[in-house]
Amino acid sequence: MTIEAPKEESVVLRHSQFLTDLDPVALRRASLGERAEIRICEPYSDCSIGLLDFSSHSTTNTFKDWVACVTIAFCLQEGIGEFVTQSSGNTGNALARYASQQGIQLTVLYPRCSRYKIDPTLANRPGITFVELDKSEPEMGDLTREYSEYFGLPWLPNWDLQIQSNKIRAFFLQNYLAEKGQRFTWHVQSISGGYGIFGFYQGLDEIRALGLPEGEYFPRFLGVQQESVAPYFTYLEDSTFTPTPDPLEPTLFRKEPPAELLKKMKDLCARSRGRITVLRDQEYHRNKKKLVPYLRRVGIELGRLTSSQGTPVLEKSGQIALLGAFSCIDRGVIPRGDSVLVAFTGGAGSGRSAVFSPTLKLAKEEGPQELLALGRGVRQSPNHYSAISVPPT
Repeated sequence: MTIEAPKEESVVLRHSQFLTDLDPVALRRASLGERAEIRICEPYSDCSIGLLDFSSHSTTNTFKDWVACVTIAFCLQEGIGEFVTQSSGNTGNALARYASQQGIQLTVLYPRCSRYKIDPTLANRPGITFVELDKSEPEMGDLTREYSEYFGLPWLPNWDLQIQSNKIRAFFLQNYLAEKGQRFTWHVQSISGGYGIFGFYQGLDEIRALGLPEGEYFPRFLGVQQESVAPYFTYLEDSTFTPTPDPLEPTLFRKEPPAELLKKMKDLCARSRGRITVLRDQEYHRNKKKLVPYLRRVGIELGRLTSSQGTPVLEKSGQIALLGAFSCIDRGVIPRGDSVLVAFTGGAGSGRSAVFSPTLKLAKEEGPQELLALGRGVRQSPNHYSAISVPPT
């Protein structure tokens, strides 16, 4: 079940004047009510804690709705009626919801380990195709690129759309600071590629350059990585670190960020006097139960997938960020008395019981030719529209 807020409440629309080269008419057409809320929680060991909740009132319950809104607005503006994307789950769900609303066709390539994250009510919409790949992260990227080039489809969202959509967070937070007068020493988020954080801090830079109120606000960044996927931690904090084999959260999948992203993260941590930490699996399992009542007291309920295998939490990214912050407070990385804002990027919601059953799959031993054959088959199906362009807004 999703919650759709009135477009007038959309954070994206409220700050659309700060988005570069994006038509506000296209944005309004694409918007499904992208919202966020700051919830003040109980203090933890003399540190004040706030949650930047992207999830509870979001259309698909993650911050990727903002990315989807901006991406589909770009498609409407440029007359793009079909594109391809690679996703570990959340981005694919969000893009499927927003693209299908506008009659834009989308192919999502996702890894096998993320199957449970795919919402079948979105993946089975007309014009939307999900293909499951039993492949590693580098292989996923190579195959997406081949699919994009062979069929002449753009691979979206690109870097600019990622940064544009994520910088809105800075303007949202600027308004909050101006209205409430409350500042946070630290900005905490679980990270994979880091697009959300790179966009946020670019937004802070733009606020400062524009001379807007609260332009001097520049919190310290704490990036939290899970123990199985921690390339930024290995690069910046401990080159001898050995990851565990199984991820807690498949969404946080980026094991091999390119050199330019590693450098960007190093520069960001230096500028903000921040750092990267790892939340150990044992620490997560030992402390996760105490998060349920803690979150419930500020109105956040965790969404779960109810199936024959049990009721796992659909999205752990927000929990990983919060427990990572608690761990850093316990270890003195975050000093007592500091104020901490944790980006709760996903995990709230009513949950679901339906499990996605893919019809299109690429096995471990199969390669580009088999994937392209699947793509050709998609184009011959009744679900594929005859026209692959939309009138520009």
